[in-house]
Amino acid sequence: MRGNKYTCAVFSSDGELSSEVAETSVTVKNRRPAAPIVRLEPAYPFEGDELQCKIVKPSVDIEGDEVKYKFFWYKNGQMLNFATTSASMPGRLVKRGEIYSCEVVPYDFDGDGERGYSNSVIILERK
Repeated sequence: MRGNKYTCAVFSSDGELSSEVAETSVTVKNRRPAAPIVRLEPAYPFEGDELQCKIVKPSVDIEGDEVKYKFFWYKNGQMLNFATTSASMPGRLVKRGEIYSCEVVPYDFDGDGERGYSNSVIILERK
């Protein structure tokens, strides 16, 4: 459990004589959340479709801390300056021929965890 201190003490003895006691301690630190599994939907979006950065399998925090998420959006390989709280990309911004992907960063009270990366999608022309 995070914050617990464990100590191990040892000595040797032949039944008559004993060595001095040697000991060491370790304190368990926080482990950050594992990477989520992420998928960008729809798989075949058309110009004007809203894109969703879906968390298919949530992050796990082994200590049971609350996990929150930050979302990063990429268009044509470049990170967009977009709200990191938004799991969706408005359709009005989605244009034919663009390539989108998203990255999800889980975090707990102690910092960022492992990142999860989505598939990439190419925006199709609406006919």
